[in-house]
Amino acid sequence: MHSILLSIVALSLATQILSLDNGFLMPAMGYSTWNDCASFRNNGPEGWCWDSEEHVKNITRYFIVSGLAKLGYRQINIDEGWLQGRHGNGSLFEDLDKFPSRMMGLGNWIKRQPIYEGSAMKMRYGLYTSRGTCQCGTRTYHAVGSHGFEKEDVEWMVDAGAQYIKVDSCCGSQDHATAFSDYAKFRDALNATGKQVWLSLCGWHAWYSPPDRTLNYTGGASLGNSWRIAGDGSGWGP
Repeated sequence: MHSILLSIVALSLATQILSLDNGFLMPAMGYSTWNDCASFRNNGPEGWCWDSEEHVKNITRYFIVSGLAKLGYRQINIDEGWLQGRHGNGSLFEDLDKFPSRMMGLGNWIKRQPIYEGSAMKMRYGLYTSRGTCQCGTRTYHAVGSHGFEKEDVEWMVDAGAQYIKVDSCCGSQDHATAFSDYAKFRDALNATGKQVWLSLCGWHAWYSPPDRTLNYTGGASLGNSWRIAGDGSGWGP
């Protein structure tokens, strides 16, 4: 009997260690700049995303005044396009032409906004990276990924105020075991911060979702709070 109880306790501890322990109970709902602006400034100086920081603030205001935030659509996520590069010591630095307040300044502003007037609940802020050596990029934007800097980049984004981190899969190995291992590094780095940060796996493939016993993989929930299982959507227009 004692051996059975010890086995159950050990299994419970292993499950906690190999999962993202951040206590989220509801889905993350809101806005992503990718669906609106791609990597920003793709549509020229006359485009609606050229003044990137002010555009994000205007979107945040709209979610509040429209009542969407009160319904639970609180998340404002900055997708690719915010990163300029790395310093010589490996630390990230943002594109100040697009985001003159820096990512921390913008994040602080977003997180001060109540979801409706007088509410104690505030809007939430997210940032983006990729698990590979590069971000996915567009014809106007290219940047480095987090490969080899997972812990450092997670700490940088959390210090900048991120409450949601989307991790893309560009320039990363599509070998199942390698992909799972890469994402586990982000999971472990987030657990180590002690902060409640949503981890969104943007891996594109259905095989992130189910368990794979051959790799001792217990499914998407062992790595993140959400996991993508298909390629990019299209046909958003009428």
